[in-house]
Amino acid sequence: MQQNGYAGAAEMADFLENLWGWEALNPDLISDDVWNQVYQTYVGDPELSDWLKDNNPHAYQAMTARMLETALTGNWDASDEVLKSLATEYAKSVVNDGVTCCHHTCGNPLLNEYVNGLVSVPGFSETIEKATKQSLLDEDEHHSSSGHKTSIAEKLNPPEETTSSGGNQTMAAVDAGYGVDSPEPAPEAPKSAADSYVEGYEMTKESVENEAEGGMSFSGADIVGTLFVLVAAGGIYLGMRKKKL
Repeated sequence: MQQNGYAGAAEMADFLENLWGWEALNPDLISDDVWNQVYQTYVGDPELSDWLKDNNPHAYQAMTARMLETALTGNWDASDEVLKSLATEYAKSVVNDGVTCCHHTCGNPLLNEYVNGLVSVPGFSETIEKATKQSLLDEDEHHSSSGHKTSIAEKLNPPEETTSSGGNQTMAAVDAGYGVDSPEPAPEAPKSAADSYVEGYEMTKESVENEAEGGMSFSGADIVGTLFVLVAAGGIYLGMRKKKL
């Protein structure tokens, strides 16, 4: 692959991307030893990492980002030393070579927040903010309504909300434990003074006048129509009779 320069580095990045895909589909399939070996091969070996930076720095940046994301999501128990090394390599690549802006770099604010918290590389925050049009400082200052600072782990695995038996209290599972029901009853919704008022149309039954004894009724239009038919039939009859004569 190294004989093909830029394209060979892209193939190495594709290999790691596929490995990440298998990890996402079946975490038990890829062990920590595999990820440790991947790190040692592509990042821990100065000769190969320098070659990647020289031939395809954006592929190298994407590879370090994928390894960081694997650790961030809990699929790889990497050591602190490895994480800081990856974060430094990723941040330096962003500053020196520009942002790759693939979906797991520019489109992954949690990753950039994570890197910003692990290492301090001058120019990293500014470069990311310029590319994403979003401040990393905003990502560091997410607070809940109770003033609790939301950690990255909580963002990746938000606490589940459950409803108590009373039906009007909400409990959220957080690191400190479960919430408790409020002693104050939930306020009742105000009732309208005109709850019994219903707007609409009332249907009434209309009786038919001039109803015959047999239950059949005739309108003026029916009578006129009947007379017209009789007159027409009579005219036809008379015409046919004169023709025969």
